[in-house]
Amino acid sequence: LDLFANKTGYNEGAQYDFVSRDDPSKPAKFPSLHDPRHYAPGLLKTTYHERTLDLARQLLGEEAALYGEHALLKPGPFGPETPWHQDEAFRSPDFVYNELSIWLALQPATVENGCMQFIPGSNKWDVLEHRSPGGDKTLHPLECCGDFRRDQAVAEPLDPGG
Repeated sequence: LDLFANKTGYNEGAQYDFVSRDDPSKPAKFPSLHDPRHYAPGLLKTTYHERTLDLARQLLGEEAALYGEHALLKPGPFGPETPWHQDEAFRSPDFVYNELSIWLALQPATVENGCMQFIPGSNKWDVLEHRSPGGDKTLHPLECCGDFRRDQAVAEPLDPGG
């Protein structure tokens, strides 16, 4: 939490407000920090790092490496919603990525406070159309505006460490 409280990485563009325009005079609504290990190298020595690297190597092969961490401090229980999206929408379509995303809950993630939801089988879909929320390209997230059945979503509550 100190990384967020101290606005670590803000001047380099690594920390920003995920859902609003950055305004250094106001607290972020949904603080986000890319690659926290650059600012807290001790993260590379955690059990989480060891286990996720092992998992990635089991799924992707021995050459797999961890990179691209993204820490989000979602204020609960009334923080902003994360828009529906496919992680691949943030990637270049000109390159084939052999990657996976691993998400770790640091606090209880319940249905009531907005746990992650997913649509079974959607990992096999092509990337659907995405846009900036409200058409505001100064915002960081993308939202899926393609056609998909939100009513098929499955909530995935997690305990801390899940």
